[in-house]
Amino acid sequence: MRLYVFTFPIMRDQLIANTILVALATLMVILRGVSRRI
Repeated sequence: MRLYVFTFPIMRDQLIANTILVALATLMVILRGVSRRI
């Protein structure tokens, strides 16, 4: 159980980092599309 308690916050941080990376990637794609339209 101790190992699970220690690994849970790390996995949570990884999920947060992954969501941030996905959000940044989508923002870059949207910005590229807007710049192309202009």
